[in-house]
Amino acid sequence: MDRANRTASGAPTADARQKFGFSDGSFPIWDQASAEDAINLRHNGHRPPGAVLNHVNRWANAHGNTAVQDQVKMARVRDAKRK
Repeated sequence: MDRANRTASGAPTADARQKFGFSDGSFPIWDQASAEDAINLRHNGHRPPGAVLNHVNRWANAHGNTAVQDQVKMARVRDAKRK
């Protein structure tokens, strides 16, 4: 975990939100742990869950992280069953 991107309490810093998040600073992703957090919290915000999964998948593709790509696929299946 990159401690420079988190506060002492574990929350993302304002700089991390601006650099790695959506335009409003939500769902910042800079490593695998933050990507997994975004997947788990995708229903807890004003963004559509699909947009959050697209954001995570874009990061995973850019970094060649197949574990996160698989988690995104499973999350999409769960969301399809949820409707």
